[in-house]
Amino acid sequence: KPPTHMGCRIRSPFLFGPPSEPKRTLSHIHEKKLAILSHALQQSANGIIITNSSGVIEYVNQAFVTINGFSESELIGTTPKKMKSGLNPPELYDEMWSTITQGYTWKGEFKNRKKSGAIYWCFETISPVFDDNNNITHYIGIIEDIQDRKTTEEHIRHLAKFDPLTNLPNRNFFRDELESRINQAT
Repeated sequence: KPPTHMGCRIRSPFLFGPPSEPKRTLSHIHEKKLAILSHALQQSANGIIITNSSGVIEYVNQAFVTINGFSESELIGTTPKKMKSGLNPPELYDEMWSTITQGYTWKGEFKNRKKSGAIYWCFETISPVFDDNNNITHYIGIIEDIQDRKTTEEHIRHLAKFDPLTNLPNRNFFRDELESRINQAT
């Protein structure tokens, strides 16, 4: 019989079924939780990628496929280098690998390449997964396409120094150029 609290019946969908249904087994509870977590991964608006500790892709969700243009079968068994644009400094990759191999979460922005060859900005969070012996077994990456945000930021920077109607440099541009030239002369 389900427990009560302050006269109200408490029901957990994982532990208790209808009164006529026997108590679910621990195995059934874990299967149900796994099914829910799997569904959550597939429905995420952000791209999710899971690699083994060597960086070989074992899982991608539909959002990841949509963002990059590669099919799941084109990605599984390969590495994220498939999306490498060549436009990020090597130090960025060194920092990322150093952080995650030491067991920490890394967050940062990359310019990646889609299957079509188009370059796009993404914000990535990469976290290690540990086994019971504290060894890294996998990495989980969450990818957000931030191309629209980067395009808007660039447009705003441009508007700060150029007239929107004539596209000629404005007084902010002139002031910055003047300060730069004076600094170079001294």
